Amino acid sequence: MSPPCTSNCRCSSYGPAHRILGLIHAIRVGQRPPTRKPGLFESRRLAQAERSFSAAIRLDPLDWQARRERGVIRATLKLEGAEADFDVWIRAHPTAEGYTYRGTLRSTQGQIPAAWADYERALEFNPKSLVALGALQVLARATKDLRQASDILTRTLEVTPKDVNVLRAQLTLLSNLGESQRVLETARAIEALDPAEIEGPLRRAAYRISQGQLQEAREIIAKVLAR
Repeated sequence: MSPPCTSNCRCSSYGPAHRILGLIHAIRVGQRPPTRKPGLFESRRLAQAERSFSAAIRLDPLDWQARRERGVIRATLKLEGAEADFDVWIRAHPTAEGYTYRGTLRSTQGQIPAAWADYERALEFNPKSLVALGALQVLARATKDLRQASDILTRTLEVTPKDVNVLRAQLTLLSNLGESQRVLETARAIEALDPAEIEGPLRRAAYRISQGQLQEAREIIAKVLAR
């Protein structure tokens, strides 16, 4: 293969053109998670885009924008070299998005500690990234570390305190951890956001029973049945 052209070479001006061709062929993969499986037609379009970005990278191996797009395509198509492209992208232009993409790729490859580190780095750039927080939650559950999973949900609730789905997930984890008082608090939070919710009241009733407060438990259950 010929050596990469220098910045003084006339053909170096073709790099952006190849990058534009890549973007035309790609069906906007920039926001697509690398784990999404494309259809046959889309795969062909992405393969064309990958070749165009590769042409741009041959002219300028440090073109981080072309590396970013090719890395996402390669991850989507499960081609080799995606992580190397993400490495160049992150070194040249570190962002939460870059670390999230690389973390997702690494997690699909079973590189759990490396993926975890990438998601944490993503959160340093964007502490409110629900994608990175959600990914950490998945990794924590995969390793069966319920305490860590609960801690991640606590961080998530700092970003989105009124997300009932996150509260439900936290409620389940806290129950498994045996944290009765926090279960009660979380159940009340769910009820306040969604009065039609029945899981919250039933968890409160279970807590009252565990404390020997049977009358209070009966009253809670009666209100649920009366709805």
